[in-house]
Amino acid sequence: MTTTALPDVTVENPKEWDALAAEVAQSSGLLFAHSLADLTDFVARAVVAIYAADAAGEGGSELLRDVYSTELLARFRPGQFTMVPPTKVGLRLMAVVQDEQSFRLRVKVSMTNALVVAPVRMFWDVAAGIPTVVASAKCPQCGAPSPTEELVCSHCGASLAVAQIKPFLIERTEFFA
Repeated sequence: MTTTALPDVTVENPKEWDALAAEVAQSSGLLFAHSLADLTDFVARAVVAIYAADAAGEGGSELLRDVYSTELLARFRPGQFTMVPPTKVGLRLMAVVQDEQSFRLRVKVSMTNALVVAPVRMFWDVAAGIPTVVASAKCPQCGAPSPTEELVCSHCGASLAVAQIKPFLIERTEFFA
């Protein structure tokens, strides 16, 4: 298996991160425990996973378990990305949405490499520190492999649901020009 180098991630508006974190803390009393470096590292790893999953075809969604929500995994369809993996990613923090215990970031992601004139541009809604239920890769009862979107084993009926708190998880994506 070959490994892909992580792309360089540049944040277009880094000063807004501290302002967003302060706003969340002031309005909710909750501390935002993730740094901008945590977010850029997640984005770099997510971009590599997305392109690897896309290139892998139908079985590629397995590569997205750590970066996509279960709902987004169920809608994954390969063939959306036609360029080679990006070497540079521009990231712009757009907004933060919060409820009593969680935060969701709206970010604009622009992915480029030396071979492409026009970047791939997307909006991502990224959950930050939200407890989430994900499907286990294999059944804990019978050991059968499980599709990424299934929460019940098709072989024995056992629950595949695993509760996790992930620092970041992409819940929604949207291409834009």
